[in-house]
Amino acid sequence: MQVLFGFVLAVFVSTLAWWAHALSRSGAVAATLLGTIIFGLGGLSWAILLLGFFISSSLFSRLFSRPKAGLVEKYSKGFSAGCRSGAGKWRNSQSDGHPTRAGVPIQPGPG
Repeated sequence: MQVLFGFVLAVFVSTLAWWAHALSRSGAVAATLLGTIIFGLGGLSWAILLLGFFISSSLFSRLFSRPKAGLVEKYSKGFSAGCRSGAGKWRNSQSDGHPTRAGVPIQPGPG
């Protein structure tokens, strides 16, 4: 039942974010999947943390969009300025190219 409620909440939040141009369509799908998993497995406290991070990062992106305008134009990958795609979010989470365990990069051993 908690997973179902998490799915409904995630669909609602990601739809609002897509409507507000904070997410692209693929970003909204990724946010729905992530929100469902986080709420379903972690409960309300983890969902609140995820929402807090998403809302604050979206707010800061909007507040500081003018200084970033030149950079977005220079490095745009085909989606509208300020929108985050699902693939982009995945690339950012795997920034160093190494697999991670609990958020800590796994480094190869000596030899």
